[in-house]
Order: sequence, then structure tokens, then C-alpha cells
Amino acid sequence: MNWRSKLDSRSSDRRRNGSRSRLEQNHRPNFIRLILDAENEGVKVALSRPCFEFWLLLHHVDEITASTLAECSDVENSIRSVVGQYNKTNLKREHFSSGSVEAATLRAERLDLTVPGGHLPEAPTTRIYKLIRGIAAKGLPSELPSELRALVTPAENAAAQID
Repeated sequence: MNWRSKLDSRSSDRRRNGSRSRLEQNHRPNFIRLILDAENEGVKVALSRPCFEFWLLLHHVDEITASTLAECSDVENSIRSVVGQYNKTNLKREHFSSGSVEAATLRAERLDLTVPGGHLPEAPTTRIYKLIRGIAAKGLPSELPSELRALVTPAENAAAQID
């Protein structure tokens, strides 16, 4: 969702004053329509606002702390301060373990329940947790890392076996 984060940073001053940019107003309905079309075709959409790095940050900090960061640069700087370094083209596996994926999933889910805006969230959030839960639900529990088994309910597991 790069265009959205760029748009957000360009129009942040205008939004603080209570108005939205003309570009944002014009593209919002089209973007929502694209999301709905994708979902109607069976494609799951997992947006992050302000950027994907917000999901990565939730591996390390609680959702209340993360929710205060509305700019991608602030999110990236926060990741750096927590893990000591951050390079989006060279993620360190030790910074994002299976156990931290479970924590990030739970944090993201709790946060997303509080964010208004429907298909286009109006505040910092990530919906990558939906992707993680969907992947986990399709796998056999014995195939999942033990930390991720808790993300699959017995009902989801039974439904995955039927598919």
C-alpha cells in the first residue's frame, strides 16, 4: 500500500487542519472498489497503515505503543531502536521469530478491532494477522511451529481438513 503511505505523508498537514487532499478524496472510492472486487474473487486483502513495517514493529512492542506512530519513517525508526538495526531488504530472522509472529498476530488483531474506517483504516493498524491466521488454518497442526498452533481454533482446523 505504498501509494497510501506516500499520500498520507503528503497530506498529513492538511488532515491535521481538518481537510483531506483532493487526491485522497478522489481515489478512496476506487481503492475500496478494488478491495471489494478482490474479495469477491476470493482474494484476501491484508492492508497495513501506515506501512508493512507496522506489522514488523508489532513483533516487538504492544499495540498501544505502536498505534501512536502514523508515519512510516517513525515506525522504521522505532524498529531500529528496539532491535538495534533495520534494513527492509535484509531482515534478520532472529528479530522475527515464530514466537514473535504469534505475539504480533494477537496484538494486530486487538488493535484492528479498535480502528475505524472499514476497508481503508483511518488509523495505524495492520491486517497481516488475517493472512497469518489463514495460512495457519490451512495447515495441519503437526506442520505448524508450536508457537503458531495456538492461532488455530479447533473449528478452523476441522474446516481446513474438509477443504
